[in-house]
Amino acid sequence: MTFKFREPAPYRHQAEGVRRLMKHNGVFGLFYDVGTGKTRCVIDYLGMLAYHFDTEIRVLVCAPKSVVDTWELQVNQWGSQSCDWNIWALQGSIQQKQTALADAGSVPRGTGVTIRVVNYEALSSRRARGSKLDSDHWLNAVKKFAPHVLVCDESQRAKGNSSNVARLLHRIAPLVKRRILLSGTPMPHSPLDIYSQFKILDPTIFWTGSKPMTYSQFEAKVAIMGGWAGKQITGWRNLDWLENRMAERSHALRKEECLDLPPVTHVDVPVRLSEREQRAYDKVKKEMVLALSNGELMSTPSMLINRLRLRQLTCGFAKEDETGDVHWLGSSRLDTAVDLISGLLESQNRIVVFGWALAEIEALKERLGDVARLITGSTPDAQRLAIRREFASDSADKIVIIAQWRTISLGINELVTASHAVMLSLTEQREDILQAMGRLDRPGQTSPVFYHWLLARGTVDEVVRRSHLERTDLERGLLDYLRDNA
Repeated sequence: MTFKFREPAPYRHQAEGVRRLMKHNGVFGLFYDVGTGKTRCVIDYLGMLAYHFDTEIRVLVCAPKSVVDTWELQVNQWGSQSCDWNIWALQGSIQQKQTALADAGSVPRGTGVTIRVVNYEALSSRRARGSKLDSDHWLNAVKKFAPHVLVCDESQRAKGNSSNVARLLHRIAPLVKRRILLSGTPMPHSPLDIYSQFKILDPTIFWTGSKPMTYSQFEAKVAIMGGWAGKQITGWRNLDWLENRMAERSHALRKEECLDLPPVTHVDVPVRLSEREQRAYDKVKKEMVLALSNGELMSTPSMLINRLRLRQLTCGFAKEDETGDVHWLGSSRLDTAVDLISGLLESQNRIVVFGWALAEIEALKERLGDVARLITGSTPDAQRLAIRREFASDSADKIVIIAQWRTISLGINELVTASHAVMLSLTEQREDILQAMGRLDRPGQTSPVFYHWLLARGTVDEVVRRSHLERTDLERGLLDYLRDNA
């Protein structure tokens, strides 16, 4: 009997991903574009390990909270029937998750694949418990579980070399023989993002003399310093060296190189602010222009607060700094969104709405009524999973998912049942936008995809949108915008 892949058979690039994982003994990074099916590569690889070694393969998967239940769904969908699968997302308090992970190592299952999934947020705590920190308890739990494979899904979440998550994973990684990184955006901000991830994967890739580079040495290698006191990054160098080093332990792949998907169309939908909204917006903008003329920097607290206010005002509301109370000044964007979505529902059964401001998406949910399903950071895991399954079903009921960008921009594949997405208000994180678009433009999509961008003309909306399209610095773009409108 030979190992059998789950039908349908993997794409050619997925089979190549499995081959590379096998060639490098499971120490490898798959930096494939969002929507190319890199999770299946890992699932097939794990199944082949368990089948060929005829033993239990224990796997620790670290992933963003919004991706945790995706692993269970995908293992059930793609896990080979040539071996047994036991997957469980760790639940409860941090202590309960640590106990469950440790207990999973004390009950050998003989053969098959045993997977435990933990969210990065649970790894970030350094709270003291007894004489040890949570990070120490995590390390002990991992030692008891004794995983054969460590998978860091959306590994860019561990890009901060000094973050609590990264520091803990740097301690865990040497305990695990096989380490896999998965990301569609491994360098969301700069080449420096890659250092911490490769410290997890294989720190010997970035080597100096007889030992791995420190972060400071890596920064000096790739960054050009200048500006104030010579401490600001003004450019990059040795990127060919970096690319060659990364290629030794990772493979990058663009979606257009491996998939033939339906066409994608971007549609700008203008939002005309009401007179009251425009007056409030112009007042805050004038305050920012005045602050600039007085020599205030864009990065000062007052300027950052006013930037937030500008964005809220294009959504139609102002928020009290102290109480958090929301005061609506108008509904221009909501009216435009409701009109657009109502028109789309005449021919579509599934629509996705991505929004930035919680007050705005909650208001849109109320306006749309029973057809809408709301997902926020506080939506319980069970409810979130139920909404995803409902959205993926072949029911003829019309459903609109409304969600904050980060809550469903990662690892959620059910959105492929929709071909229209409404970008209600923009996040400033380009990574989240790329991830979100990849939820629709991916294998399984059979219809042309349309992204509808709601943009208030002549406002900060256009600045944020332009910074994403042109990969430019948002702060510099806002500075130019204020100067041009002074």
